[in-house]
Amino acid sequence: MVSIYAIENPSGSFYIGQSIKTKRRFTRYRAMDCKSQVGLYNSFKKYGVNNHKFSILHLLPYDIDRKVLDNYELFYIKNDKKMAKESSKQRLANLIQSYEQAVKSAQSLYDDDDLKQWAIDHSLLCQDKIKDVKKKLKDTFSIDYNATDAKKKVIKEGSEVEVLVNHMDGMKGGTAKIKSYSLPANISDITMKDGMKMKDHKWLTNDEVKLK
Repeated sequence: MVSIYAIENPSGSFYIGQSIKTKRRFTRYRAMDCKSQVGLYNSFKKYGVNNHKFSILHLLPYDIDRKVLDNYELFYIKNDKKMAKESSKQRLANLIQSYEQAVKSAQSLYDDDDLKQWAIDHSLLCQDKIKDVKKKLKDTFSIDYNATDAKKKVIKEGSEVEVLVNHMDGMKGGTAKIKSYSLPANISDITMKDGMKMKDHKWLTNDEVKLK
C-alpha cells in the first residue's frame, strides 16, 4: 500500500511520512525498529508505541512517480501538520466540555438522597479533570480556556463559526454562534447566507463548522 501517513503522539505532535509498503512500515514502527528516526523513536520511548495514533492521510497508486510521491509528502507536511494541531487543541476543548457536562449531570442527582454523596464525589472528580485538561491546553497550545479570546482559538460557547453543511438551503457558508453543547453536537444561532436568522438550531457537530 503506497501512502502518505501520519503518527500522532499524546502531546499532539505529528510525524508525517511516505511509504510504498505502509503496512510493513507500521509493523516496523510498532516494533520500535526506527532508531535512525531519532524524534519518532524518542517519542515511542517516552509515551509508548501503543499510545500513538497511526493514520493514512492519502492512498496513492503503486506506479506513482517518486517525485510526485515526494511532492505529496511535502504538501501534507506543510498543510496537515497545521490542521493536525488544530484538531488536537479542539479535542482538548471537547474534553473540557465533556467533563463540564458530566459535572452538570452529577449535580442534577443531588436531590436523590441515595445518590447524593456519590454524585458529589463524581462532580468533584470531574471538576479536577477540567482543571487538568485546561492546564494541558494552556501548556501545550498557550490557550487559556477561560480567557475571552479562547472562543477564537477553539470551538466553544460564544465562538463564531462558518457553517460547512446544508441542513437546509442557505445554511452552507452562513455564520453561526455557538450557544451550548451536548457533545458531540451544539446548539447555535445561525445567520443564513441570505441574511435570514435562525435561533437555537439543533444540531451542528464540530466537523460541520469551522472557526471564522
